Amino acid sequence: MSESRTWLTLKRLAAQWPYWGFLLNQVDDSIKILGSCCCGAEFPGRGAVLIDPALLPGFLNQAFAGMNALFDQHGFPEPELEAMSMGLVALIAPSEK
Repeated sequence: MSESRTWLTLKRLAAQWPYWGFLLNQVDDSIKILGSCCCGAEFPGRGAVLIDPALLPGFLNQAFAGMNALFDQHGFPEPELEAMSMGLVALIAPSEK
């Protein structure tokens, strides 16, 4: 998928379902699968996906924008938003221990 096509896909997703970053489960692979579909640069087969690192910030920003809007709209606690945001980052880019 070209970068411009991927960006359009992310914009459409955010327009039709802005709260996906909040609603998708951080325990299963749903966010990773969505990220692979939106940010995949190469698909060598057998389920493997090579992610284009240049596309990840846009993907994460879409998730954060929706989560921020939802929390602001409903007055949810800031610490919960921070925990969810950090969980999303850890899921997409796990730190090496």
